[in-house]
Amino acid sequence: MRGKKRIGLLFLLIAVVVGGGGLLLAQKALHKTSDTAFCLSCHSMSKPFEEYQGTVHFSNQKGIRAECADYHIPKSGMDYLFAKLKASKDIYHEFVSGKIDSDDKFEAHRQEMAETVWKELKQLTLQPAVVAILLMPWILPRKVNLRRKCIIKRKRTLKRVSIAIKALPISRQK
Repeated sequence: MRGKKRIGLLFLLIAVVVGGGGLLLAQKALHKTSDTAFCLSCHSMSKPFEEYQGTVHFSNQKGIRAECADYHIPKSGMDYLFAKLKASKDIYHEFVSGKIDSDDKFEAHRQEMAETVWKELKQLTLQPAVVAILLMPWILPRKVNLRRKCIIKRKRTLKRVSIAIKALPISRQK
């Protein structure tokens, strides 16, 4: 009996170590797929990337670049996992169905894809990354009054961003 108990405990310990290691590797792999470089590895992302390079999201006065994951992927938790699962449809349409595997096909479905993103953005609260960029205290001036004015100004900007997200169209007339 004593030998069976030891074997059972040893098996349990091995299962916990292997399971924990597997979870860590899966987490690392998922976070690697949140990289802008990974997003761009799909052929269908080449045109949106060219457009992105011409926006303030890519290049601005403050030198802060908004990456794909900042807007399209929640930072953690179940929302993160659900976003990753939903993104698997893009892989399917890119490599299996061929729905968006060329520039012409991408353009044909652009409106539909945009409406999906607009709908998701309307349901989002602001991503923590955007809030952090707008309200980062260590970027603000050291003088108390000036610092307070900057915080107020950034909160107004944050409110405008929130209003802009809520004002996104769900569909456009053609």
